[in-house]
Amino acid sequence: MGAVALTTLTINTWTAGTTAGTLTTLSDTAEISVTGPGFNYFIAITNATSTLAVSATVLAGDRPPALNQGQGASSSQAIAVGATYFICLDQGRFLQNDDTVRITFTASTDAAAVRVMGIRLPRGA
Repeated sequence: MGAVALTTLTINTWTAGTTAGTLTTLSDTAEISVTGPGFNYFIAITNATSTLAVSATVLAGDRPPALNQGQGASSSQAIAVGATYFICLDQGRFLQNDDTVRITFTASTDAAAVRVMGIRLPRGA
């Protein structure tokens, strides 16, 4: 899957819920770029498979300002077929040295399809 750009919301404006990338093999890692002003963002993950549950894990950060990286990766979240989960992240725990946040996925087969969208909140929101 690779890089997933952040979609910046605008106050009082509708934004389409497009998704970036589709995970086609479980060896892929979603990398959400969180560069730029402000770090008020969240990530939406949708299980787009027809029969497979998928688990998602946000990897621990590896650089300053990831001051809380010692807390490790997030707990795994099982995502049922057709379900969407959201997570709001602490950059002090999950930021990588290339200004990305990385998410890995597991399922019973490599045929899982997961859509990932990074969403940045506007300043003042």
